[in-house]
Amino acid sequence: MARLYVADIKNTGDWFGQRQYDLLLVETAAEARTNKGFQTLATEVKQIRQGKKWLPARGRVVLRLPAELTLHPGSMVGFEKKPIAIPEPAKGAKFNYKAFMAIQQVHHQVQLRKEELMIIRSNPPPGGAIRAFRQNILAVLDRQFPGAERALAKALLVGYRSELDKELVTAYTNTGVIHIIAISGLHLGIIYALLIMVMKPLARRKRTRVVINVIVMFVLWIFTFICGASPSVTRSAVMFSSILVGDSMGDDNNTGNAVASSAFLLLCFDPMLIWDLGFQLSYAAVASLLVYNQAITRILLPENGLLAMAWNSIATSISAQILTTPLVLVHFHQFPVLFILSNFVAVPVSGLILILLILIVALQWSPLLPALLSSLTAWCIRFMNNQVERIASVRFSVWENIQWTWPDLILSYLAILTLTLYIREKTFTWLILFLLTILTWLIASKYSSL
Repeated sequence: MARLYVADIKNTGDWFGQRQYDLLLVETAAEARTNKGFQTLATEVKQIRQGKKWLPARGRVVLRLPAELTLHPGSMVGFEKKPIAIPEPAKGAKFNYKAFMAIQQVHHQVQLRKEELMIIRSNPPPGGAIRAFRQNILAVLDRQFPGAERALAKALLVGYRSELDKELVTAYTNTGVIHIIAISGLHLGIIYALLIMVMKPLARRKRTRVVINVIVMFVLWIFTFICGASPSVTRSAVMFSSILVGDSMGDDNNTGNAVASSAFLLLCFDPMLIWDLGFQLSYAAVASLLVYNQAITRILLPENGLLAMAWNSIATSISAQILTTPLVLVHFHQFPVLFILSNFVAVPVSGLILILLILIVALQWSPLLPALLSSLTAWCIRFMNNQVERIASVRFSVWENIQWTWPDLILSYLAILTLTLYIREKTFTWLILFLLTILTWLIASKYSSL
């Protein structure tokens, strides 16, 4: 608790929100997101001006600016207009934006006209090889994908989401496959699996295996920084790094322990992550897969290879959903009913698209191959988008207005825990505890609705 208190920026003496100032100097921290003629940028407060005196300051502010302004990550701007506190959500809102931003230590926002903004530096400072490589990748995708497919290609490969169509993002959200277009553990997992598969024949001796694990870890972190080192992809990189370290230490490596150690390390670095929805969903999904995937896969054992692959995909989707669903219901108050169908289509296709995009970038030296691969990739992107939008258009694809609260979250996890232990151990005690949990949940729901 003490660590949480210290980590909260509101409790620090240099937080700009508790100080008097005439002007704020901020640095843009990510690419802008454009919508309806405006762009939204996350910024880091660097300094405040009190009269003629400049003082260091900390904090984060969301800027809403006209879309015609061009500001890259690393730009420096100043303004005199006072930011306002992010407002409380409207009654019945599906998502609490104020709470979501507070977890990221963002408590203020401000809308500025062009004349209210002083642009001190519109271009990012020199960022070294990683930033240059990222810009080169974006330039390659601009050349190879002149059409609408370019936006999704950029989002899949390097996490650049500024050009994504809002309606398409809504379709991916409502079908439960938003993780496809948000760089996350799925993308790192695909790259991790590819690298392990390619290098597995070389990993026969322990010393060789350690070297290979170091190479894989290095590639994963390079990809993480190319994607902008967003919190979701950084969490995944730490998680896979822990797994690789554990694998290098011996054959009796426990994946669960490696995942738990990565969560512990992240919380030591930033205790506020415990309240971050992305952190919660990431580790809930991984824990759910570790606990349930093998058991659910064994329910059916098709002899046909294609049917076995299809069932494994379905089992993975169901497994990941078990421990993430309560969090989704509490935070978003809706549930993607057709998530199995959408994941069955989108996950393998997005994996193929990611592999093709990597090949397109890697084979730029060839005069013919990138163009052929781009045509195939564009077709795959159109196919995936069309299928997701078709599923989203089904009237019952989303179950909305689910009014779950934090007590529902706690009791649902308690019910899942007791039922899981009953199924595993087949003891009467766990069955009684499960039934008592359900009874308590029903009573609590009844009285909360009065």
